[in-house]
Amino acid sequence: MAALGEARRVLRPAGVFLLESMHRDEVIAAYAERDRWSLPDGTEVRVQRRFDPVTGVSHETLRWRRGEASGRKVHALRLRTATEIAALLAAAGFRDVRWYGGWDGRPLRHDSPHVIAVARPSGAGLASRRIARER
Repeated sequence: MAALGEARRVLRPAGVFLLESMHRDEVIAAYAERDRWSLPDGTEVRVQRRFDPVTGVSHETLRWRRGEASGRKVHALRLRTATEIAALLAAAGFRDVRWYGGWDGRPLRHDSPHVIAVARPSGAGLASRRIARER
């Protein structure tokens, strides 16, 4: 909320704010607790995941090996629904949100790879109309 509030504060009245996120619905539809693949250089990668549906957090452990070299990385990602994103944008003072499911402008659907929201700050329409009248 702090980041969205600051983005709203510094945005010009006629400006737009773009937010892009992974799409929780699409990620969960294809969710795999375990996965593995090989990179072009021969590195073998294995991943183990655990998803908490209440918090929306996906915990992942990645392990990789190439010859004698190996590594491990642990991270957690918060995945939000479009409904959650809409509520956060509204609470931060954005309105007139347009939703997209990809960078090519396709509509947001349950199986879209991205959630892209393009929003205007509240009151932007009034300021834009006032500036246009003054010209």
